[in-house]
Amino acid sequence: MTPGELYKALYNYFAVTPAKQLQVVRRLTAAIDAALAADASRINPAGLPEAIVLLMASVPVQPSSLSIPWQAYRSAQARYIDKWLYTPQLDVILATAPPDYQGAVPTSWNKMQPNSGSLLSYLSGLMFSAQRRLLIINPYWSVEGVKKLRIFQRADAMLPPQITIMTSVLSNEHSNRGLDSFIAWMTEVGAEVTVLVPKELNGGGYPLVHAKVMIADGERAYLGSANISENGFQHSIEAGVAIQGSAVKGLEEWFINMQNYFVALVSKLAVMPGLRSKDFFQS
Repeated sequence: MTPGELYKALYNYFAVTPAKQLQVVRRLTAAIDAALAADASRINPAGLPEAIVLLMASVPVQPSSLSIPWQAYRSAQARYIDKWLYTPQLDVILATAPPDYQGAVPTSWNKMQPNSGSLLSYLSGLMFSAQRRLLIINPYWSVEGVKKLRIFQRADAMLPPQITIMTSVLSNEHSNRGLDSFIAWMTEVGAEVTVLVPKELNGGGYPLVHAKVMIADGERAYLGSANISENGFQHSIEAGVAIQGSAVKGLEEWFINMQNYFVALVSKLAVMPGLRSKDFFQS
């Protein structure tokens, strides 16, 4: 069942008596949130009406599901179906801010998920949902940021055979070490990693790769401001969108065509083959 189909099914359920469905929406949202936190594929049906339980039995839990019950409920109250969800290019907006802000900056739009946990969860899920290829464009890295992504790795998680990283010509040791920690992790779980950096410009110097993008199989992607770093995931004020469909294909094609202007980077891992992720991720 697609997000649009789930939205329509919930709309039809709530439209019967929309004024009496607030508790159902709250319980369903809490159940989805709990399933995401527990990395479960299905929700706990306790306390939910049988019709909702049967409906959700065919829906895999994913971050985008969290907003749909509220969207359907509010649409039922207004007696208006949001046709945007029938052509869902935009999956969700993901944002992060300092923990001190959370709960103090409300948003009324259901597709907003303004907390660092949802951003980390989405990016990790995107990485491990790719079956053929993963393209990551990111200028700044940190070991702590990679550690936070790694928290969401499931024991049975698989990665695509090919991962391409497009990044800046790194001169910052902190960022170098973060990138190498990511490469070590990806190599250990069986992926072949290629790191590309821009060629020198005709007039001298190098362009800064400032985009922050992650694309899985040319089908789903994150496009935003957050680096793969602790600041990007937790301390800074960041925002990004999760997209799918033809928009992703166009975005991926643009970066693939740009690879003519890039060269392969020989990372520290290439000259120190004994290096493993345990060298970065000490308990």
